[in-house]
Amino acid sequence: MPCGLADDDYELARKRQLRNAINDLTIMLCSTFKVMENGGKITDLPKHMQDWWDNHKKEDEARKDAEVVRVAAEKRLQKIKAAALAKLTADEKAVLGL
Repeated sequence: MPCGLADDDYELARKRQLRNAINDLTIMLCSTFKVMENGGKITDLPKHMQDWWDNHKKEDEARKDAEVVRVAAEKRLQKIKAAALAKLTADEKAVLGL
């Protein structure tokens, strides 16, 4: 058994590590901008940073909207499932392993 990771495993682990680092930095940067924005100092930043912040807020909003849609769809499916299960007899549920 080798003492280290195989090349593919190493690359996957490295990509995961880099992705986590990028996510951590994004969270920190996002928090920093929120604080600055609340203090009214966002306009003091270079334009490319202001542009990044505007895009990031749009992406955050899109993620939130997608989560709302996902949760609504999940709730709808749960209601459909519950309604379908309510129509089954105990014997039918037993046959289906429910």
